[in-house]
Amino acid sequence: MSIAHKTLFNVFDQNNDGLLSVVELQRGLNAMGMEASTLESMRLLSSVDTDGDGYLDYKDFSALLDTQGEPVSEAELRRSFGMFDLDGDGYVTADELGVLFSYVGVDAGETLDEWIAEVDLDGDGRVSFAEYKVAFGR
Repeated sequence: MSIAHKTLFNVFDQNNDGLLSVVELQRGLNAMGMEASTLESMRLLSSVDTDGDGYLDYKDFSALLDTQGEPVSEAELRRSFGMFDLDGDGYVTADELGVLFSYVGVDAGETLDEWIAEVDLDGDGRVSFAEYKVAFGR
């Protein structure tokens, strides 16, 4: 089990029922800057919903993340990093992520601290672009 996958799943799972609805998936994707429509979210969900119940459990969600493995360019990584680095200081913090997620109505709580801790390789409590690149570059 990837801690990053589990942490992200927990952030998306707003009602903590262990399943992601289309609405939760869409809100989470939008919070990450992916601007997914309801239809796109429905298609994405149905593409990996192994039991056909209309929800993603952690196993389905993790499979979805694993299938999105196309290489990401340095420019794309810098652009996405910049969306999270709200103050432009070259680091992403749990507070910055919390602002973004709350803006779209997602209460991520302490799961953001867990995500930072996993991606933060030097232990300084924040994520540099180099650390972000290690975590998300393929």
